[in-house]
Amino acid sequence: MLSQTPDQIVDRIMDLEDGSRIQILAPIVTARKGEHAKELEAARKSGYSKVRINNTTCDIFDDLPIDKNKKNNISIVIDRLLVKAENRGRIAKAVELSIKMAKGNVMVEAVNDGEAKLYTYSTGLSDPTTGMSLPNPEPRLFSFNSPVGACPACNGLGYLFEFDPDLIVNDPAL
Repeated sequence: MLSQTPDQIVDRIMDLEDGSRIQILAPIVTARKGEHAKELEAARKSGYSKVRINNTTCDIFDDLPIDKNKKNNISIVIDRLLVKAENRGRIAKAVELSIKMAKGNVMVEAVNDGEAKLYTYSTGLSDPTTGMSLPNPEPRLFSFNSPVGACPACNGLGYLFEFDPDLIVNDPAL
């Protein structure tokens, strides 16, 4: 695991297929409940017009689909562009802005041949060969009570609660 510099992050983005459409995102809220009005208002005042809420891109001035009782993921769309050599400066600027807004984190959604892939980069700990980034250590990452990073199938419990048809129906011929 290594820290990546902004230039290394830009190099990784430039390694994506030439001509790919990308969105550079600043993840400002990760798996937290609440309305997050302060963060969104700060983004509005900074001049951003698009926000990605739970994998849906919305206009920041519209009525946003945020359920304050549900854990939300909110990212500000910093820039949308194509991966091309002439866009390197623009990509570098967007990466710098994302690093400032998201405390060292950058997300890139790349769309190529209709298939979208999400890449996460960090100035914190990450694996340069796989591109996997780890968030900066914080207490909720080590708590067994926190669902952050938990298995989505069993919610971190290690057990699946499912009905066994063989135990429910005594006569399978029915």
